[in-house]
Amino acid sequence: MNVMRRRVFMNGLVMALSGLAAFIGLFFLVWILGYVTVEGYGAINWTFFTQLPSPPGVDGGLSSAIVGTLIMTVLAALIEGKRGRRQGGPSGYPRGPSRRGGPYRAQK
Repeated sequence: MNVMRRRVFMNGLVMALSGLAAFIGLFFLVWILGYVTVEGYGAINWTFFTQLPSPPGVDGGLSSAIVGTLIMTVLAALIEGKRGRRQGGPSGYPRGPSRRGGPYRAQK
């Protein structure tokens, strides 16, 4: 029974430390996002999204970044779409019973 008490204690300790680490991480995430939102609110307008980037200290935009993100997203969807159809579903999932047996073994 002593081993069980130790396991329960260690489980509680590790869960508490994990929860504390998650809380600290989320606290700083919210703090940074709040600061960026408050300080940068005035700079967000239509031209910010439609102008090309410019050197530091000069007003510029994000159009190149937005277009590049859209291009990469479309290409990734096209590539994965072809792989998914070829494999019979989203890649990473088995396409049926495994030849080696295991958890996807066909039931007779």
